[in-house]
Amino acid sequence: MVNGKNFEKEVKKVLAEFGYGVRCDVKRINRKEFDVVCVKNDCIYNFQCKNNSVSVSLQGEDWFRWTCSATRRLNRYYEKELSKEDNRENLLKNKIGLDTVRSFVISRFPVISNNSRIINFNGLRKYLFMMEM
Repeated sequence: MVNGKNFEKEVKKVLAEFGYGVRCDVKRINRKEFDVVCVKNDCIYNFQCKNNSVSVSLQGEDWFRWTCSATRRLNRYYEKELSKEDNRENLLKNKIGLDTVRSFVISRFPVISNNSRIINFNGLRKYLFMMEM
């Protein structure tokens, strides 16, 4: 299993492949922690890396309902994380000196979401490729 720091390294590697300038100097601002912060095209990109795991052994016979429930729980959690990040974007603006911040959650566990700011790690390259078009 990949721990949180290694997961962040994997995310940074993919972002660097697509030309995102990873900012190693932005990890903590005013006691607020940031996972992965990048700059590209005069925009700050803030990625919160969520290394949530869901035990398949807990699913049992009713795997479909269990999976739907886990997805709903993670979506609510990720939505709250995005709201938290939106509320502290001024910290990044002041530190880096750019006016635009876009925040995302990168999930190790694949979740189905209508929110385009919640990205499954296994689809991150495809997402970044589509953003370039």
